[in-house]
Parts: sequence; C-alpha cells; structure tokens
Amino acid sequence: PNRNKIFLRMKKVFPLKWAYRVTRIQNILLQMLSFRLSKSYPKWMKSKIMGLATRQLPDDFPVEKHLNPTYNPWDQRLCVVPDGDLFKSIRNGKCSIETGTISNFTEDGIIMKSGNKVEADIIVVATGLKLQLLGGSQLSLNGEPVDVADLMVYKGMMISGLPNFTYAFGYTNSSWTLKVDLTANFLCKMINFMDKNYYSVVVPNNENEVSEENFLNLNSGYIERAKKILPKQGSKRPWKVYQNYLMDMLSTRFGSVRNKVLKFH
Repeated sequence: PNRNKIFLRMKKVFPLKWAYRVTRIQNILLQMLSFRLSKSYPKWMKSKIMGLATRQLPDDFPVEKHLNPTYNPWDQRLCVVPDGDLFKSIRNGKCSIETGTISNFTEDGIIMKSGNKVEADIIVVATGLKLQLLGGSQLSLNGEPVDVADLMVYKGMMISGLPNFTYAFGYTNSSWTLKVDLTANFLCKMINFMDKNYYSVVVPNNENEVSEENFLNLNSGYIERAKKILPKQGSKRPWKVYQNYLMDMLSTRFGSVRNKVLKFH
C-alpha cells in the first residue's frame, strides 16, 4: 500500500514526528523480517508470495506460469506492486502477461520461441543492464591506477588501501537511501574526529588478511557480469557487508571511529 493505515491512525493521536518514526521503524523491521524469512525458508516464502498474488487475480489466471520464477525470493531483487495496481489492471482486462523466451524482434513487436507474437508500439528493454562503478572514473594512487575489484570494502563504504576515500552504496534488499544516510552520518563523524585530533589522512588496511567474498548477495545476471569490477567483502566484520540496517546503524552511529583497521595520520 502507498498509504500506511497505522500511520494514518497514529497521526490523529500522536505528533506527526512520532507517527512518522514509528511507521519508519515498522517498515524497516517488516522488510528485514521478509528478507530473513526468504533466506531461511525460501520455498515457504515463495508459496506465500504467490498465494497473496493469486488472491488478487482472476480465478483462471495461470499464476504458476507467470508468477513463479526459477529463483527464490531475494536471490534476485524482489519487486513490489504499489496498491496492487498491476493486479487491478489484469482483473480489468487492461493488461496481460506473456512469459517465455524472446526469439527475435520485428518491426511491430516480438516473436517468442513458442511462436506467439507480442505486438508492441514501444519495447522497454529491462535486461542486459551493465553496472558502472564510481561513475566510470578511474582511481589512481601515487600515479598508479587502482583496480577496486582487487580490494576490499570497509563497512560497505571505504576501500582498503585508499586514503580519504568514501563512497555511498545503498542496500540491495531495502531502500537505497537507508544505507546512504548511515554512510553520510559516519563520514561526518569521522571528519569531526579527524579535525579534533589533527589528522589529515585515514586509510582502512586489511592487515589480518580476511578471506574474500563477493560484494553483493544476489545472483542476478547484471550482478554476475559486474563481479570483475566490484570490490570484495570480507568474511567477518568490519569487512563484512551485512545488508542489515540495524547492524549497520549500531556499527556506524554508536561504534567508535578509532579501531585497529583504520589508520590515521
């Protein structure tokens, strides 16, 4: 739903700020619960999602064919339907779904491998995405080019061995801005700490040789293709990317800036 019923009730009784905060916490916890259930009980969660969709669709709609992907929830990013508008359009006969493999494009549509033709005035290509890290910029250190794919991420925001470098990379399983906010707050906290102690340089160093893992926990095609340009995450903190707002909030807002990994000069 685009409008939260609990929020609408609360703002009639409590100050708007409190109604907003409670609703925000509720949404974050609900998302975290959904993600954890999807990872722990993928088959049950998949059937639950398909069941909820079935209740909003016509009785004769082939849910198993069109809404049962080959992967489990959160193996790839999960799509949401605001206010169920897609299901309403299907019920009203205003749109339909064609699931299958594309054979080729024609002047007026698409030919599927099944032989079906899907006529189209406009085709939106939503596959073949190619990630571009750091806006396409080339990093260098002391005149030597740096390949971030060979390096490791500190708290999901700094790169091992690179001085005074922080970048914002959001969550793959939640609102992108949740992690970006935490990153911005931690950056300000670190700058204030450095100003107070007269430091001008900070570098995260992976001296304990933590074992490497893939940076993102998705198996989408565009993620698989981007492995050669993405940095690595470590097997344990602070090099581990948890994709978990509460853990990151505790680490960045309440954790100390000074530790054995960050070297200040």
